[in-house]
Amino acid sequence: MRIMAGCYNKHWQKIILVLLTCALTSLSLLAQDVQNSQDSSHQLKQVTLAASTTKAQAQKIRPQLLALVKLSKKSPQLIKTNLKDFIDVKPPLNSAEQFLLAIIKARLAHYQGKTQQVIKLLLAVEPLEKSMVKTQLDQPEFFAFDLLLSQSYEKLKNFDKAYEYKRNYLHKYARYTENQKKHIVEELTKKYQMEKMLKENALLAEQNIIEHKKIQQVKELKSNQKRNNLILITIGISFVVLMYRQYRIRQKLIRLSRTDALTSLVNRKTLFYLGEQLHKKNVAQSLVYSVVYFDCDHFKKINDEYGHQMGDKVLQTITKLGQEVIRTRDIFARLGGEEFTLVLPDEDLSKAKAVAEHLRAKIADYDFSALGIKSGVTASFGVASLSGCNIKSFDQLINLADAAMFKAKKLGRNKVICSNNLAELTLLEQDENQPKLTIRST
Repeated sequence: MRIMAGCYNKHWQKIILVLLTCALTSLSLLAQDVQNSQDSSHQLKQVTLAASTTKAQAQKIRPQLLALVKLSKKSPQLIKTNLKDFIDVKPPLNSAEQFLLAIIKARLAHYQGKTQQVIKLLLAVEPLEKSMVKTQLDQPEFFAFDLLLSQSYEKLKNFDKAYEYKRNYLHKYARYTENQKKHIVEELTKKYQMEKMLKENALLAEQNIIEHKKIQQVKELKSNQKRNNLILITIGISFVVLMYRQYRIRQKLIRLSRTDALTSLVNRKTLFYLGEQLHKKNVAQSLVYSVVYFDCDHFKKINDEYGHQMGDKVLQTITKLGQEVIRTRDIFARLGGEEFTLVLPDEDLSKAKAVAEHLRAKIADYDFSALGIKSGVTASFGVASLSGCNIKSFDQLINLADAAMFKAKKLGRNKVICSNNLAELTLLEQDENQPKLTIRST
């Protein structure tokens, strides 16, 4: 019987041991599942918190609203007119801005003794705290919300609510001061590290002073050499600049002596010099050239009616039109006043007449109204050529072209007259009614 009882007890011990093992295994698996569930929940909360933080951090507050918050602390009576700026403002206010605007309105109602209105305004925006980041709510501008509610409930003898919001206010104020302390500590740490670095730099600087002095001596020697070389180079450059300036001045004087000041064309003296050279060359080589002599019709009337300044602009315009007609090898000169001359190498009488006719038409068709001249401007042309007549000098050819131009004047102006007949020039010079020709090469 004892043997059977012992076997029976051993059997039950094995069964209990197996049951305990299964129970412990089940408890272990259950604990692991709970832990996994908690981890998942924790991760979900972190993701949700991160998303809300990012969203809250993206909310910015208008500077005007922050200024209004500061103004409401000092003098709430001044903010009534400024609150109108935030009615239907574009873009709409975000959660943080709506929260601050409610605090401003509640502060105004608090100073007016409207306790119920303070509570109503603040409780209406209390749900907005969920969409804002904690660090933002821990700023004085935001945790004034709890202080106003605490003061309002205290006036209404609701001490439980007053205590609750006063506790929230103190917690936020404590976190704010703690953050400020951390910031100050960080700044002091940075300052200490900076001072430490400055001291280390000072020691390095002292060690470098000796080496610097040695290097400085070598540099002074090199600097003296460079200075002497620079002085020599400066003197050389100054000499070259002075020489170049003298050359430019000389070239300018030469150019001024050869050109007309108003039109920048060849002047009278240069014209006769170049003309005589061309005449001798063409006579020696049996070549031809032509001269076109023209002047502006009724130019004295333009000067009298519009002034000499306007007359100068007319002459400059005629110069521009003439430059559009001639070639680069042609000579375009102003003899004086309204008188111009074209010297056309290698052109016979017919081609020279065509050039003169082209220029006459351009002048007659040009719209001078832009200058303020209502009536049109015309010119009379005389053309003479070396071919077909016995011209002895350039001066004589110029006078022949001038005679032809005078004939164009007599025939009604705005015309081109050609002349290769020396007899016409002789008759013209003998005409008592014709003024003496004043064109001379000297």
